[in-house]
Amino acid sequence: MELAAEELKQNLANVRARIRAACERAGRDPSGVTLLAVSK
Repeated sequence: MELAAEELKQNLANVRARIRAACERAGRDPSGVTLLAVSK
C-alpha cells in the first residue's frame, strides 16, 4: 500500500508541474488554476 501512496504523490507532483509549465506558456498565474479529481 505504501508504494501506491508514493506513486500518487509523484503523479500529483507531475500534474502540478505540467500545470505550472502551461501557465508559464500562457502567461497565467498558476494560483488561478484549480485541480479537480474526477473518477467514474
